[in-house]
Amino acid sequence: MSASPRPSDAETLPPADLPATAPSRAPTGETASLPPPSGPFPGPQPLAGVRRFADYDLLEEIARGGMGVVYKARQISLNRIVALKMILSGRLASATDVQRFRTEAEAAAGLDHPNILPIYEVGEHEDQQYFSMKFVDGGSLGQTRRQPVRERVQLLLTVCKAVHFAHGHGVLHRDLKPANVLVDRDGTPYVSDFGLAKRTGSAAGLTQTGAILGTPDYMAPEQARGERSVTPAADVYALGAILYEVLTGQPPFRAPSHLDTILEVLERDPPHPRSIVTTADRELSDVALKCLAKDPARRYPSAQALADELVRWLSGEGVSARRRRGMRWLVGWARREPGLACRLGLLVVGGVIGHFKLSLDSAVGSAQYLAEMSLLIVWAVASVGFQAVLRRDRFADGVMAFWLVTDAAFITGLFAIARALESPLVLIYGLFVAASGVWFRVFLVWVATAAAVAGYGILVAEAATRAELTQSVLRHAIAVVALSAEGAVVAYQVRRARLLGQAGGRGSSSTGR
Repeated sequence: MSASPRPSDAETLPPADLPATAPSRAPTGETASLPPPSGPFPGPQPLAGVRRFADYDLLEEIARGGMGVVYKARQISLNRIVALKMILSGRLASATDVQRFRTEAEAAAGLDHPNILPIYEVGEHEDQQYFSMKFVDGGSLGQTRRQPVRERVQLLLTVCKAVHFAHGHGVLHRDLKPANVLVDRDGTPYVSDFGLAKRTGSAAGLTQTGAILGTPDYMAPEQARGERSVTPAADVYALGAILYEVLTGQPPFRAPSHLDTILEVLERDPPHPRSIVTTADRELSDVALKCLAKDPARRYPSAQALADELVRWLSGEGVSARRRRGMRWLVGWARREPGLACRLGLLVVGGVIGHFKLSLDSAVGSAQYLAEMSLLIVWAVASVGFQAVLRRDRFADGVMAFWLVTDAAFITGLFAIARALESPLVLIYGLFVAASGVWFRVFLVWVATAAAVAGYGILVAEAATRAELTQSVLRHAIAVVALSAEGAVVAYQVRRARLLGQAGGRGSSSTGR
């Protein structure tokens, strides 16, 4: 729900039956039943003359989504400017659309707090559902980026208290983000858009279990899993994501697609804010990361507890959040950089195996051992370098493709040194192809497959040149075909997962905008 013009801070999953976040151009017709949105909302759109709707003169369209449209309007009887929201489909709205629309209005109308956008009237006119609310002549929290961090933290503190008030009255917001916090010209923030709000303890719901609700960039892992039993901890997570953006200028997770973002939310820990902005406040960074813990029990127990922490920071007291140390830090690092963590772990295991092999196998000479260890060390250094590049552009397909080719080259080099073509170790090529699917890029799976096939072919050619090929060429040809077939299967599964993710984003995911 939007009460003032503002751009979206993050794209929200487009729904089948809830408001979306991608408003489009204002209509020019005179009817209140409007066509669906067709593109990005260009900003406030003056109407072709004043249009009358019930007790309101519609002045300009200020926001539009997949289900709702919001106008700046003048309430005639009270001669005041309000924001008026209506169902986009008008008389064609289904019973579910109407119920969701009224649920949004009722959730906000039941919360009388100075920092929650007030609802003035809920009604129906000529079969068109609508409600009016306070018009905020300003922007959103996402448009305050030029303000000092301290001032933005003060705004967030006020928002935390408002969210705690809503929790105390049994309402979970479930779509908190900078775009849903409106800020008027005198700097007063208002929590808005209760389109995904849910009453705690309510078994009834309009969303099936497994539907993904909210904006991926700011949603808690339990929301990303589609769990129905979401608690106030999900809103605490979102508040931490907003704080993270205050510190870094970007949300904790933002990938090229909804599916990639959701996977990151589920599987990875966010980078430390100081790794993105070196001047980010250390204590606030620790506060944000505590809110963003995967386990709800490790977050602040309530929005008020987070507010108290921000008060301590503003007053110069020490915060209770502390940076992870020891094993917790190691686990967090592995979640943030799983590719590097897996490679380094496997390289360490390979080094240990090589050491024991030197001790137990007299056929292994020191020259071979040194060559293998040197290659492992160079591989580790190269992996660290690739990861450093990906920290700046984590989803650069070209960099990841080159990393995969380099991995295949190192594997082939090790096998060539160890004369391992006809040993069970060549199965590593198959594991390498399977592991390439973790990045969820069909292109990268094919790159890994081609690199594995090429590496295996080089080993066969080298063995044939040295007259050391004891197995038939047909057997090696079958191995190449098997690697190619495995790559095709992995690529198909990755493509299928991405298509399902896109379909889920269109059909079952929702937003309250």
